[in-house]
Amino acid sequence: MDVDAPKAGTADLYDEHSRALYAYALSLTGDAVLSEDIVHDAFVRLIESDRDVASVGPFLFTVVRNLVFDSRRRRARSRELPLPLSPSPTRPDDGLADAASRALGRLPEEQREAVVLKIYGGLTFAAIGELTGTTTATAASRYRLALEKMAASLSKETSP
Repeated sequence: MDVDAPKAGTADLYDEHSRALYAYALSLTGDAVLSEDIVHDAFVRLIESDRDVASVGPFLFTVVRNLVFDSRRRRARSRELPLPLSPSPTRPDDGLADAASRALGRLPEEQREAVVLKIYGGLTFAAIGELTGTTTATAASRYRLALEKMAASLSKETSP
């Protein structure tokens, strides 16, 4: 195999996973440019690895999570403050989506991470637990609590 050639199907895998990985990275970093870089770095690591296609999704989410925490450690060493979570860009007429982004951004990081991994990543609670170093029950609980908080926040924000 040519070392410089990407693995067969990498473009398809990128198309399939990149949006969810970006949403996950953005939910943890709050920085669009850094999140894009992290997603790209994750795919570079995938190309350099010998992963079976069946395990690509969890592998990529794990790599993204590790890269986010690596970037936080580098920032802490350089004494930079982390950027706040900024909502994803929305159209002016997309008020509910904007409100949902704000509600997601106000969640504690563990709960926000569970929501993004479940909704955007399509991971099971068992996979989320494994990825975050918690139990399946803890992952499910964080997700449930996050949805309750988001619903309450949206109810307050969208009621007249």
